[in-house]
Amino acid sequence: MELLAIVKVERENRVYCQINNCNRLLTNIYVVQDRGELTVIGSECFKKTYPEHDGKPMYTGGGSGQLLSEDERELFIKNTAAFIEKMKQAHAEQLEEARLRQARLDKIALEEEEYKRQVETNRAKLEQKALESIQVDEKQRQAFKNAAREEKRLRSESMSFEDRPIPKGMEAFVCGNCSHKYHWMDLGSANACRNCGSKKVKNYFRNSLSKRK
Repeated sequence: MELLAIVKVERENRVYCQINNCNRLLTNIYVVQDRGELTVIGSECFKKTYPEHDGKPMYTGGGSGQLLSEDERELFIKNTAAFIEKMKQAHAEQLEEARLRQARLDKIALEEEEYKRQVETNRAKLEQKALESIQVDEKQRQAFKNAAREEKRLRSESMSFEDRPIPKGMEAFVCGNCSHKYHWMDLGSANACRNCGSKKVKNYFRNSLSKRK
């Protein structure tokens, strides 16, 4: 059994229930196809005859039913099968319209998602470029510092002992064994004379050298 439609007519256009010789006049009409036959019955007879059915029609809305226009009522009375076919076609068109509408909504949602993804990708790229720029600047600054330090070292090595600058807190040294003189940069961590190996290394002209600028 299939509940094809639930329709409604004005009180003056009521139709008869066709099940079990009921012959009640109906304003709310249930159109049922059972074993290939179309039957028009009322809501009470439908519930009694098909108690397990959920009452949802295939081609029209539920509730009290769709109110028929005069042309629709006339077609319903004269040719119920043609009326149902028309309802079927209208239902199919509604489904197709709903499908197209949902497809449009899905497309819009996908486009919005793609736009958000693209914005996030671009933001990540900009952040990466900014980070790389900062890293490059830091490397350049470090390279400049290293170059300046190396230039200062080479310039200091090219100077005579007396002309080399003595940074604040640093000293010049002289070997007490062989009298070999050392700049503070040349002594090394061993604190031993590189000429004779003696440990007798002491400050040299501390007072005069430390006053150099």
